[in-house]
Amino acid sequence: MQIKTFKIPLGDNGGAEEELNKFLRSHRVLKVERAFCLEGSGYLAVCVEYMEGNMVSDNVNTSGRSRRDYAKELSEDEQKRFELFKAKRRELATEKSLPAYMIFTDAELVTLLKYPHLNIENVMDVPGVQKSRLKDYGAYFVNLQEASDEANRQPDAADTPF
Repeated sequence: MQIKTFKIPLGDNGGAEEELNKFLRSHRVLKVERAFCLEGSGYLAVCVEYMEGNMVSDNVNTSGRSRRDYAKELSEDEQKRFELFKAKRRELATEKSLPAYMIFTDAELVTLLKYPHLNIENVMDVPGVQKSRLKDYGAYFVNLQEASDEANRQPDAADTPF
């Protein structure tokens, strides 16, 4: 871990800000702390903790492993539900300001899809799902599955008015 500090004067013409922004874009930032200082004509002091090396894009797989394409492994119905689950995960992640994988990973979502009747006990059985994530997010996916099942349900003979 490395530390770099920046001093941005209050009357800055943008040069010090640009230097900071350029640094942030080009490093793996761990933490940023800011403090306003009244010394002199005043300035913003910024302390950046970072890892040495270049910034890595979220879309680039740097693990050396190939990415698994779950869509190829799923039936057409499962693919539709997978997209529904991913949309709900994205919505929750945005709401909570978390990366989507912190809600459930793709592998965990695929495991949820494999249960014919998803319930909280099934979610609890998914490897890697801790009680906190089960409590915080499990019901969203169970309810989504139930709503999807209800929408896809074929009407029974008893449901017809004739």
